Amino acid sequence: MDYSIASYSFHRLLESGKQDMFKYISDCKDMGCALLDPWNGHLAPLIAEDKAIKAGANPTQAHFSDAGLDYARRVKAAADEAGLPVGCLAIDGAHMYEPTAEARAANRACGYRWLEVADILRPQQVRMDTGGTVDLPADQFAIIIEGYNDMVQRAGQKQIEVVLENHWGASHVPENVLRVIEAVPGAGAVVRQRQLGGGAARRWLVDVRPPRQIGAYQGADVRRGRERNRV
Repeated sequence: MDYSIASYSFHRLLESGKQDMFKYISDCKDMGCALLDPWNGHLAPLIAEDKAIKAGANPTQAHFSDAGLDYARRVKAAADEAGLPVGCLAIDGAHMYEPTAEARAANRACGYRWLEVADILRPQQVRMDTGGTVDLPADQFAIIIEGYNDMVQRAGQKQIEVVLENHWGASHVPENVLRVIEAVPGAGAVVRQRQLGGGAARRWLVDVRPPRQIGAYQGADVRRGRERNRV
């Protein structure tokens, strides 16, 4: 059985200064993980730059600095040395729906920047959120679908899959996850079991592809039939 531990599981260690991305890699190796599942919050220099870009004069800048990308290359080198490929890079801050066109454009550029990082780290997947609200009205749905179609196409050129998670916003509702992945060719999903209720979406996401649960959280790629335990 292959398993990985999402780096967000260690966010308190990150916040306390007791772990950074390089320590996360070495800790995963020590614990016998087969893969890394980094949350972009662990890539602290890039997060700082990302926030500065969003708050600056050009929030639609689509590229990180050379220094930021050099940091990503150092992370990749450390992962390679540990013998741990990257499974899924969880990207916060690039969700598809925001109420204003300006905010959506800034988020889209954020997504482009992180895809640039993904091209260096070479994950199997990147996780991007829907945004929006649980009622998912038609206008939000259309914007979300357009955003995922763009990201899936761009990531696909790098042989990376885009997945969403029943996480927050519209995707908190399993039926909404199902609506999105059925509307976006090539998109997948990771399943947070503890947030699944009953109904058709739960049956499709879990019962049709019965996952083995480890701990409180299971991630399963439900589009392509791959399955990996993720704590």
